[in-house]
Amino acid sequence: MCRRGPGGAVEILDRDEFLQHRERYGYPDHLVEIAERSCAEVAALLAAEAEPSASAPRGWLVALADLLCDPALAGQLT
Repeated sequence: MCRRGPGGAVEILDRDEFLQHRERYGYPDHLVEIAERSCAEVAALLAAEAEPSASAPRGWLVALADLLCDPALAGQLT
């Protein structure tokens, strides 16, 4: 899994778990290649702040803050 942390750095999470599962469950090489390629693509998009991960999540976070009835939090996210 890839994510952009609070400081903007892109992190790849759970790679060790994926490798353990690869070994344990015998993931075929072509599946591993697809997963690694997909992860690299997502990481590049996150680093470039490309959509849908640039501004799209902000709207969902505002909606969540509204649902939680916290106008101050909603105001920080807009």
